[in-house]
Amino acid sequence: VNEDDVNVALDNSIQVSDVDGDSQILTFTVTGGTVSLGTAGITFGGSGNGSASFTASGTLANINAALDAATFTPTPNLNGTNAGGISFVSNDGTVNSNIASVSFNIVSVNDAPVITGSPALSVNEDEFYTFTPGASDVDVGDVLILLPEHCLELLPTVMWGLMPMLQLVSLMVH
Repeated sequence: VNEDDVNVALDNSIQVSDVDGDSQILTFTVTGGTVSLGTAGITFGGSGNGSASFTASGTLANINAALDAATFTPTPNLNGTNAGGISFVSNDGTVNSNIASVSFNIVSVNDAPVITGSPALSVNEDEFYTFTPGASDVDVGDVLILLPEHCLELLPTVMWGLMPMLQLVSLMVH
């Protein structure tokens, strides 16, 4: 699973069996993200479907169909070894099953940095103006260097060795 994935399909071989064919109540505990199940014929409790802690109840057939449609969405920007985990227990109204659980790695993805701030669209004549944008990156250890695509320099035009005070300036684009 990659860190910014959404609705990653789980193995559709996850099934609940009950020799009596009784209806089931599954109790889910998820770390590092959320789980969503199919919804046909299922009643959800706890924090609800698509959360990290919920129950799902229904007939055995509906529970297994819901598990076939199960997906996992990792917590945004979370990554690491065994960062994701899903466990659940099933109850048929009489007894709990064994705990089924799996843990897995969430692979980091290089996220684009974010630049914040906007320079003024106009400035007052004869006043000094500076603009410094902000930047951030959720990836730990990334070094940010702000390199403007176009640097602007305003240089006065000098004619015959004199620099007139009201002379227009030329614009250089690097």
